[in-house]
Parts: sequence; structure tokens; C-alpha cells
Amino acid sequence: MCNRQNGGQEMNVEITEMTTEQALNSEAASGIDNSHTKVNKNSTENTSAVAEEMFEDEASEQSASQSPPIYLSAMIDLSADIPEPVPILKFDDKIIFSRGNISAIGGKAKSRKTFLTVLQTSEILAGNGKVVIIDTEMAVAHVCETARRVHRLMGWDTQQNNDRLKVLSLREYSITERKEILQSIIADLHPEIVFLDGLRDLVKDFNNPTESAAVINLLMKLTTLYNCHICNVLHKNKGDANLRGHLGTELINKSETVLSVTDMGNNISSVKPVYTRNLPFDEFTFCINDDGLPEYCDPPASSAKQTFDKNEKKHQMFEDIFSDTDTALLYTDLCNRIIEAENISERTAKRRISEALEAGIIVKGADGKYSLPREAEEADVKIITRPDRLISRNYFNVIIEDVEPLVEEEPITSIEENGYDVPLMEKLSEKQLAKEEPPPTKVKPEWGVGECPF
Repeated sequence: MCNRQNGGQEMNVEITEMTTEQALNSEAASGIDNSHTKVNKNSTENTSAVAEEMFEDEASEQSASQSPPIYLSAMIDLSADIPEPVPILKFDDKIIFSRGNISAIGGKAKSRKTFLTVLQTSEILAGNGKVVIIDTEMAVAHVCETARRVHRLMGWDTQQNNDRLKVLSLREYSITERKEILQSIIADLHPEIVFLDGLRDLVKDFNNPTESAAVINLLMKLTTLYNCHICNVLHKNKGDANLRGHLGTELINKSETVLSVTDMGNNISSVKPVYTRNLPFDEFTFCINDDGLPEYCDPPASSAKQTFDKNEKKHQMFEDIFSDTDTALLYTDLCNRIIEAENISERTAKRRISEALEAGIIVKGADGKYSLPREAEEADVKIITRPDRLISRNYFNVIIEDVEPLVEEEPITSIEENGYDVPLMEKLSEKQLAKEEPPPTKVKPEWGVGECPF
């Protein structure tokens, strides 16, 4: 009960608790508008929520300010003992794959890229490694055959799984599911290497820069977190030798090693290191034997002849082009001459130049111009500068060969010219150098001091 003054009269008012429904009914019956009360109540609730959110933001900022800067976790510490990359697979004692990296195997369709992964898997397993093979393209039956090929190379039971080899078929899974499976199996099994046969199936559009960068970053993150290697198999473009799309470009930029697989016919494929951060290894070949298994082999003799014939044709083409000029050519001029001579596109002409440079058919000078390499020609006169050294002069350099001393009784004396000691020299005939005639017992110069040829 409380007392309230109204018009000079004192009224007793009893305050009782009412439900919300009773209050609304009372307001409706009395015609009282209480909307402002509701607005004030909502406003109070909103203000309280904003204040609570601001408090949480301030707490987060204080927590962030207390934690060390994020860049410290990425800073290189030269005083720390950082081990060298641990090799997983070598060829001729040169690293192909190592822990903490990603790599690429590229090739045209049916160039036996999957057979190469089988061969490399068997080599890694032979060193007691643990391997995961993930296929996103083939049917389950073909993936099973891939697994059995590895088992046969290892001498394992082809009807039982082995704990050191896990083979997955993700053909029917979505892109999101494939990424989740990749992450979970690496986290659970901690393999040395994962062969991902079908990187293209982890993105919707392999020409999308954002999507391509995201999936490559995922691969690099996994290899760093779990200290493993992920080797990615990707097709080459149909029109050129580049890996497919923007995804292929990103993969090449981030890979430790990029291998190119080429079908040479007769069940033989060649493998060439296109790019590597380690010492480059020599190109090698493998074949499919009578048992349907991959094994290393020598390149076919016919292929060597075909390569020689092909280079001969290129050499003749460039000989004809440079026969019309006495000077070296700029890249654009050379490209235009090739287009005119061969009636080919600009892209093909540029590829001809790259192939000719690699084969040594043409050379690029320090001024950026292109020309034919000058053939080395030995001079007709051989000159002895020391009794045990023979110098042959040619277009490129001076070749020094060890020979038996031609003077035994007296050492070669020297003369002083312009402040330097210049040894006396003797011009000998080709027959004397070939030892068809006995060497002279004493060297007598045939020229004076001012006539020294060097």
C-alpha cells in the first residue's frame, strides 16, 4: 500500500502483480496507450546488447595485444638448428622428392603417368616408407589394379591390404569431400608421401586464380604441418607442353620438382626433370614389361635416331635463315624469319627457338641476339710454352693438354718484356708433336724478343 495525492484528496492505492496478458487487457479496456513503455523496454535491451558486444571486442583486443605478433612465428632464426630436407626418393643420388614439399608429374593423356607413380611408390616402400595413393579419375576396378601392381612389385599378397600402402578411390566424391578426405588421411596416417592422381578434381575451375591458389596453399600447409610430401599428377594442355590452366602454373611455381612424362612408343615412356630446386638428374626411361609392370629400361635406339633426324632438320632450317645475314638477329626478327620460312604460327615459331636453344643449334649472345654457334677449328701451328704443356688455339678458348717434356737437357729460359717474364717458345711441326720424329735436344727460338706471337 502507498499513499498518493490526487486533487487535494488522499487515495489509497494497492499495487499488485499482474501478468502481461492482464496488463494488456487492462490497457485496452481503459484506453491507455503504453507503446512508449514497450519502446523504452526494447531500447534498453538493445543498448544492453551493444554494450555487451563492445565489452567482448575490448576484451579480444586486450587479449590480442597481450599475445605475441603473428609475424614472429614466421621469422627465420639462424641460430636454430634447421635440418636439411629429408629425401624421400632419389635418382642417381640426386633428390627428386623430399619432406615438406610438393611436386608435379605432368604429361599428355595415356603417357603412363600412373605407371610412373606405381614405380616410384615401390621404390619408396622398398625403403620402409609409408605411401598413400589417391585417385580421382579412374573407376574402382582400375584403382584396384594400380594397388595390385604395387603389391606385385613388392612381392606382397595381392588379395590383402598392407599397412604401409593405402589406396583411395575418390571418383564419386564431391570436391569438398575430397579435400576433407585428403586432410584427414594425412593427419591420421602420417605418410612420407601422398600421390594425388587428379589434382584438377580438387577445384571447380582450373583457370580460376583464386581457387587455384587456395588449393595449392592447402597442399603446402599440409606438407608443412605433417612433414610429408604431396606429388600431384596433372595433365598437360592439348595445344602445348604446359600443365593445365592457372592451376598448373601455380603448381609449377610452388613445386620442388616438376617431371614431364612423354610416350615414346613401344610401351616406353621418358621422364625428364623440367624444373627442380635440387641438382638436376638425367632424363630416364621406363617400360611396361611382359608382366604388365613398370621397370627402368634403356631408350630405344630408333628414338635416338629420330631425335638426331629431327635436330638435323632444325639445324638446316636455321642454317638457311642465317645464311641470308652476316649479323646476329634479334628475337623478333628471328621469329618472323621462321614464320616466313616454315609458314607456321607465332607460337610455334617461338617454340622452335626454345627447342633450338636447348639442342644447341643456336646460341644467344650477351647482347640478347641469336646466331649459329661458331665451329671450333684448331690452328695449323702448335706452340710449346712450357716443356710439359701443349696449347691449341681455336675460336672459343685455349685448350691446355699435358704432354711429355720436349726438353730434358736444358730448361726453357725466359725473357723480360714489358715487366713480365715471357717464356721462349718453339714452333714445332705436326710430325714432331706426333712423335714421328725425335724431339730436338735443345730448343732454339726462331724469333726475337719483339717477334713473340703472344
